[in-house]
Amino acid sequence: MANNDKWVDDRLNALTPPAEWQPDAARAIGKVRARDTAYRKRRTQWMGSAMAASVLALAILLTPAKCAFGVCRTPVMPPDEPAAPAVQAQAEVRPALPAPAAAKPQAPHKSAPVKAVEAPRNFKEFGNPDAPITCEIFTDYQCVHCATIFDQVVPGLMAEYVQTGRMKLVHRDFPLPMHAYAKLAARYANAAGQVGQYELVVNQIFRTQAAWAQNGNVDGEVAQVVTPDVMEKIRDLVKNDERLDDTMIGDMAIARQDNLTMTPSLVVTYKGKRQVLAPVPPYNLLKSYLDELLTK
Repeated sequence: MANNDKWVDDRLNALTPPAEWQPDAARAIGKVRARDTAYRKRRTQWMGSAMAASVLALAILLTPAKCAFGVCRTPVMPPDEPAAPAVQAQAEVRPALPAPAAAKPQAPHKSAPVKAVEAPRNFKEFGNPDAPITCEIFTDYQCVHCATIFDQVVPGLMAEYVQTGRMKLVHRDFPLPMHAYAKLAARYANAAGQVGQYELVVNQIFRTQAAWAQNGNVDGEVAQVVTPDVMEKIRDLVKNDERLDDTMIGDMAIARQDNLTMTPSLVVTYKGKRQVLAPVPPYNLLKSYLDELLTK
């Protein structure tokens, strides 16, 4: 027991500060304050970073939909339509086309057995109704990239596939909510279709897009390519025909079924299977894909 007491006394004596030691209270308080200042600084920096991240995230969520990367897209469907699921492909990524089979010799296309191109069932359809491929192109008349597609892709499709009987091409309206005059332009195009001038007016609307998109004067641009009496019929339909938007509403319903949220978008149907291409690939890549389908 005595040994234990001695050990305890020795340990306590070892902890007792030497007589010459004098505590420096000012220095201790200074160190505490310095540590507190450093902590406050780190906390302020962290809170600033967190707030900046929150503001950035909110800004991204509130940024209006816009045209970029070769498409016009929107995070929501037009207000009078149900919301669509998320887009199947990011705008900046080229559509993933099915891998082509191993290269093999291909005989030249023989035009003799191909059916002659028949009159379309409605003014938005072009080509042979029994063609092996149906290609539906969804566009917004105010989308600058849609105008590019009509200038650079559609002519090739018409010449090489529609007019040879291998494709039925369908033009579908898909006006996006951030484009103020897209639905108006679609009304003029569809009114022109009612009087047999659809293709002429569609091309004019896309060609003059930069002009009428500034003020909504679609009427003035369409009037430049049709006769005055035809223009009066178009104006009357645009103003008074309550069923003029029926085909546009139907097209938008199909777009929802295909989960489309961008223009231009292409839907290729072959042997009952629908393949969404959004955004639309360059013509040479699209041609390779279509030719591969036709060899299967």
